[in-house]
Amino acid sequence: MLSRLASALALVPSLLTAQVLEGGDYVVVDYGTNTVHRMTAGGAVSNLHAGSPLTSPAGVAVDHNGDLYVSDYGQNAIYRIPRVGVVTLVTNQVRSPIRI
Repeated sequence: MLSRLASALALVPSLLTAQVLEGGDYVVVDYGTNTVHRMTAGGAVSNLHAGSPLTSPAGVAVDHNGDLYVSDYGQNAIYRIPRVGVVTLVTNQVRSPIRI
């Protein structure tokens, strides 16, 4: 199983950060493709969000509801990606956020 996860991580060339979700899956942020991925421990990869408004996602955090908060280095912003719904801007008043 570890080799499948390592193979999945190789698909994310610009991985900056990862967060473990309840249940053992991972959320990873790909700075180079402006994508937030979900990875299972078995190595399956799916996109949670790709593209606009993200331009340089650099960090990710998960709240108790399972909503994601993604820092965007290029826009000095933090976005909320809910489990259901649309991406919203939390703030654009942070300077070069890398980790949240």
